[in-house]
Amino acid sequence: MDWEKKRFEFASEAARKLIRDKQWPSGTVTRIEALFKKLAGLDDGKGWGRTWDVFGRALKHISNVNDALTLFEKEKLDRLLLRVAATEYLTTPLYVLFHLPNVTGDFLTRPYNPLYSLQELGDITEAFISYLHNNKSSVVDTGKPARPFDRSGWFYRNLAYLYPPSDKIDPESMERIKPKRGILFDIKVSILEELRQFAKYPNDDQLIQKCLKKIGLTFDEVHFYLRINKQYVGRDISTMDYVTSLHGMTPGGLRDLLEAVGHFQKEARIGTMDKTRAALGDLIEVDGFKTPHITVEGYFDAVAQGQKIILDKAITVLVQNDKKEKQFLVAYRATIKKELEKRFRKKMPIELEVLPEFESAFRLHIMGYAQQVAAQLETDGKLPPLLPANPRKTESRKTGIFSNSNDYSSVTLRKKTFTLSRRQADVVRILHREYMNGTPEMHQQSIFAEIYGRNDDDEKSGKASIRDIFKRMKGWEQLIVSPRKGIYRLNF
Repeated sequence: MDWEKKRFEFASEAARKLIRDKQWPSGTVTRIEALFKKLAGLDDGKGWGRTWDVFGRALKHISNVNDALTLFEKEKLDRLLLRVAATEYLTTPLYVLFHLPNVTGDFLTRPYNPLYSLQELGDITEAFISYLHNNKSSVVDTGKPARPFDRSGWFYRNLAYLYPPSDKIDPESMERIKPKRGILFDIKVSILEELRQFAKYPNDDQLIQKCLKKIGLTFDEVHFYLRINKQYVGRDISTMDYVTSLHGMTPGGLRDLLEAVGHFQKEARIGTMDKTRAALGDLIEVDGFKTPHITVEGYFDAVAQGQKIILDKAITVLVQNDKKEKQFLVAYRATIKKELEKRFRKKMPIELEVLPEFESAFRLHIMGYAQQVAAQLETDGKLPPLLPANPRKTESRKTGIFSNSNDYSSVTLRKKTFTLSRRQADVVRILHREYMNGTPEMHQQSIFAEIYGRNDDDEKSGKASIRDIFKRMKGWEQLIVSPRKGIYRLNF
């Protein structure tokens, strides 16, 4: 038996069960049977579930069956079901059990729905940061806080945990996560601090970029943690789609942080929760933990209390703004995907053969040159030339402003003469040679590798710098400049 036929039989049976033992007039019974048939016709995969059960729920709050029937007969049924679903979302303190049909379901279906203004989000974030610090030892050791965060269930459920043990995660991945929780904890706190500041001063289009900058991980590490997030709850930040049960564990990891960033930015631009809360008016009360709640148990309870008009207007605000969220979500998802690809670096192992006695110097030289190339690529997207296009032409163009003695102990640049020590002369000689070869910029590690070879302890420890060599020479910055950190060139 196909569902097309089965659902009408289920609805008819539900109607008979409801009518049984009731002393309702035959006209009322006929109206109920007709209504159940219409409700069954709406159950066509839109996500309503057992639509014919809705009337039974209505009778729990609306005692007069004729009043309940009149409500269903006057309203458009699909609109009425949407209002029932939206009220469930606003009133359910746990995971919502169904989505709003034809609505994005983006930040909906989240636990403990955050009916907060942006300012309140900022205040709660500040309190939540303090809560995390108080629970740091437990979170880092076990992935779980020692106690709940009473101020907001939304913050607690989504952000308090940190990749806790789960039978959904393979043992090897859990062992990889454990020693990194301390780093991940610091990343979480720094991003939350960024969100707290954003809540106070929301006119910042660079929120995503600023938050991603706090994530001091490699490309592979970021995608590992996002993949693990997906295994916990079945949701991928790059698609925002669920692939397993909605009721999975929320690990409070990178994906959850990025969703929180999206929620803050969405509220700043659209204000769905803030506007819906304002439209609810007296239907909102704030508890002792300063958490706003809707006072009715459901849509039909609001109808019974004479609050239908207010609730209908609030639901209209919720649904209209949710449509705007769909556009926001598309843009946010694209930005996240783009930033993840361009902001985090991949390690590139390069295997080359070299005689053992030259290994140390060669390694330093190659690393220095590779860092120089990477820096130029990230700055202007172009590789530096491997060979000069026309070195003789370059020399003739610049010789008029620079001259040097044979040992570079004395050099003149733009008619200003500099007297150099042996080490200073070595640096200038190397930079001048590289300039003449068409690659004027050079990383200081490459310079040190050539000057000191493989036996210099300061260089190997990373303490030496070009600035140290020239620090006693007044005005040396007129001779050598540093366009980027660790990169130097003659001031041509």
